[in-house]
Amino acid sequence: MDCMSVNLHCYTPLILFQPPMPFETPTPPLPENSLLVTASFGRILTPSMLGLFQRGRKLNVHPSLLPKYRGPAPIQWSILCDEKETGVCITEMLRKNEGEGIDGGEVWGIESLVCYFC
Repeated sequence: MDCMSVNLHCYTPLILFQPPMPFETPTPPLPENSLLVTASFGRILTPSMLGLFQRGRKLNVHPSLLPKYRGPAPIQWSILCDEKETGVCITEMLRKNEGEGIDGGEVWGIESLVCYFC
């Protein structure tokens, strides 16, 4: 017997997302011109990883107008809060002891846009 034969709703089983294995930290020293760029990464980089890159060479593309919606799920929060404007910021990533923490580095650039979904 299956769910269709007894007039029940059938659901496809969920396939659970498996995050990728942690990447390996490159062996220092890195070339001086090395650049680290993340976008919608969803993980916190270790201090040892961030420490491999020089100041000004660790950038993050963050999908909100910082400091609003700093941290995870900024797009979802913009929708839930019925924002009429959102945007993208490019920030410098800092180790926790260098600044305010997650998404707390200097904002290098901002581009705002109208939210058509709200």
